[in-house]
Amino acid sequence: MFKTLLLLLFMFTLLNAKVIEIDASSENRNILKYSMLGINEAELKPYNSEHINLGFSDNTVVWLEFELRNTTSSVLNKRLVLDNPLLESIKLYDAKSSLLIEHIGILNFPHTQSNLNPSFKLELAANSVHKYRLRVENRATALQFSLCLKNELNFAKSSQNKILMVAVFLGIIISLFITNLFLSVFLQDKTYGVYALYLVALIYQQITYLGVTPLLFSADFVAFDNSIVVFKVNLMIIFASLFAITFLKTARYGRIDKMYKLIIIIALIEIPLFGSSWLYLPEIPVLTGLVFIVYNLFSAIYIYRSGCKQARFFVVAWSFLVLGFLMMILDALGLISVMYYLPSFIMIVTALEAILLSLAFTDRYSILRTQKERLDVMMLKESQEREVIISKEITAQTKLISSALEDKKVLLKELHHRTKNNLQLILSIVRMQADGSEHPIIKERFEQLEDNLQLAKALWANDETSFAGKHFSAP
Repeated sequence: MFKTLLLLLFMFTLLNAKVIEIDASSENRNILKYSMLGINEAELKPYNSEHINLGFSDNTVVWLEFELRNTTSSVLNKRLVLDNPLLESIKLYDAKSSLLIEHIGILNFPHTQSNLNPSFKLELAANSVHKYRLRVENRATALQFSLCLKNELNFAKSSQNKILMVAVFLGIIISLFITNLFLSVFLQDKTYGVYALYLVALIYQQITYLGVTPLLFSADFVAFDNSIVVFKVNLMIIFASLFAITFLKTARYGRIDKMYKLIIIIALIEIPLFGSSWLYLPEIPVLTGLVFIVYNLFSAIYIYRSGCKQARFFVVAWSFLVLGFLMMILDALGLISVMYYLPSFIMIVTALEAILLSLAFTDRYSILRTQKERLDVMMLKESQEREVIISKEITAQTKLISSALEDKKVLLKELHHRTKNNLQLILSIVRMQADGSEHPIIKERFEQLEDNLQLAKALWANDETSFAGKHFSAP
């Protein structure tokens, strides 16, 4: 019902459908504003806008009818181009005979197609009028497109330019992925690894969003990829949350960290709940993504203002991404059509975000190096102060030890003196005993003991060590 009201709102200005006159110089002629349009083939009304955006339209089919007149006398070859590479089913009919001319789209991708945007090759006979009917259906992503008529040469040139721009954009993202993957391995820093995973999810989402998937993969994979939009959106949310948790170190901020983890849990629940065939609601994870990107930005700002200088480039980078993804989400919901007016907007802001986040790592390294140098200076200063304290303590202890050694020397000197006196006393007693003995053997022993005592007295007077190491014979 909402999609029907939105379509009627787009068709608020009713005009009579006009025949589009074509000549050799006609280029980039918008077909929509000259078309009859409706969600029922039998109820077509004039349309007066260059673009249509119905957001996610699970069961909505848009019918267009327009008339082309070749005013020249020669055959004209033109391209009927739709600017949305994600449209699943586009059927072109001859309105007069109701015969199907061609069926294209991401789920019916022609093997010969080498451009990103779906297109039909029209051959208009000389001085002829051709009436066409177009049936457009898109289930997985937003039903939005514009319809233009281009010359073959200009169409080929613009397609090549777009492919080149997409290649440059993806090349930047892939190079950043490889760089961060190597840094994660060599520096053993999981922050680089989580950012590399985020870049993988970003690359996967972008090659689908830009219409590159059908050019690189088989039809079966394209069909599978087209059915997992909910998974891809939530995968981006999960890896972006993990990256924010590791880079901003949210574990230090209890409530913020819990909120990030809650977002991850919600994203994991949404994948099977809203991405199944029986309940397909891609609007829900898109709105979850909108809440996440706004919360992520304000959390980073809060953490930066709390003193974490490493968050400054994260804030700048995520500001660009918030702007880009906010426009993309509002566009996907059918509320605005910024992608029509600024088709390269998402690529530019996404590339800027990826580059700025890489610069955030450089800034983070610079901040950590500055902090390390500051800590090194503080440690050196503390080390020098400790050396001074230790030197003073050593000097004081040395003085105490020297004083104790001097006291010991005095005591030893006194000990030597008293020992010498004691030896002299003992020697006198031995002499008296020897003089008083008449027994020749005893007297000889006393004389031998007297000699030993004389020797001990002499050695003790000269050197205590010599005395301590001398052996004497028993008396």
